[in-house]
Amino acid sequence: MRLHLRAVCLLSAATAVLVSTAGAAVASPSPVVAASCFKVTATIHVAPSPDGVAVNPETNTIYVTNGNQDSVSVINGQTNKITATFPGGGAPFAAAVNPRTDTVYVTNLPGGTVSVINGQTNKITATVTVGHAPDGIAVNPATGRIYVVDGDANTVSVISGRTNKVIATVPVGNSPQGVAVNPATDTIYATNVFGNDMSVVDGRTNKVTATVKLGGEPLRVAPDPKTDTIYVTNPGKIQVIDGQTNKVTATVSAGETPVGVAVDQNIGKVFVVNANSDSVSLINVATNKVSATLGVGTDPLVVAVNLRTHAVYVANFSSGTLSVLTRHCPR
Repeated sequence: MRLHLRAVCLLSAATAVLVSTAGAAVASPSPVVAASCFKVTATIHVAPSPDGVAVNPETNTIYVTNGNQDSVSVINGQTNKITATFPGGGAPFAAAVNPRTDTVYVTNLPGGTVSVINGQTNKITATVTVGHAPDGIAVNPATGRIYVVDGDANTVSVISGRTNKVIATVPVGNSPQGVAVNPATDTIYATNVFGNDMSVVDGRTNKVTATVKLGGEPLRVAPDPKTDTIYVTNPGKIQVIDGQTNKVTATVSAGETPVGVAVDQNIGKVFVVNANSDSVSLINVATNKVSATLGVGTDPLVVAVNLRTHAVYVANFSSGTLSVLTRHCPR
């Protein structure tokens, strides 16, 4: 099955949240690891139509949402085995993790809610009502706040991780779908797929401070906290944005229909999944060039990175699988 762009907009899960150490300062670019270091080393069968994937690097645990089965699969990152499958909160869609509290957050697209899950017990401990059609979700471990884009409400709901209550609702652009946080600057980025732009939100004031015109239909977003660079997927390309000036500084061509994007800032790599090419493009942050393209499952939509092990996880929507990419370079 080939996904058309509109289908991707509706089905793609949130780009995995980049879990960075809190309070990380903006620094010089990271050393780049050769693309040949990465290989697909495992394929894990989860459930039909996996929608979202998130990683807790502290516990080396991966969470995959299975919307069609109303469940979440829990995977041991060391063994690549499913250790648990627990009920979701009603068609679970996107996922994010706060590694400091070992808490998992999952959006329930039809219900307009977010499930709060204890990572030790795999139990839902709270359900938070947000705006209509919640899509992407991101966590700032430094502040404990959770950000959810409400696709039909054109807003971002801000949730306190301490109280599990919505503490602010931020108006953004038309049909927001992707959201990510740069914890180093406490800045939130929401891509507005039908607004053709991206909203920049100050995490301290919960106010939109800028709107970046991108054209096309921007889908997902991921920041590099070390360089304060933002990467956005758009039809047929990845746009590179300077986080200080909010200007597009480069455009990178990738595979057909790039959707999910994630950054491993510790090794200077950007990973982009191409839904209609069944592949992952690896981009060097120093050159903004695609250095390799690896085949994965059918219709990959989401990608997440473990910043400690540098393993990469790709959810393949039509294959019902999770591809695991690992690094094999000498240190």
